[in-house]
Amino acid sequence: MRISTLWAIAFGEMDLSPLTVAGLIGIAVFLFLAVGISTLSLFRGVSESGESIQKKD
Repeated sequence: MRISTLWAIAFGEMDLSPLTVAGLIGIAVFLFLAVGISTLSLFRGVSESGESIQKKD
């Protein structure tokens, strides 16, 4: 048994290193936050433009 297999994380039939798993989790968290911030700013823009249209009428 090699040392590299001692630190491997079993994912189905694949053995992944902890660095790979941490990288994948980091990318997933980053994308989740980026989409959340983008969606929030989109909703804010829509609600602000909706309010300004209602004020003009």
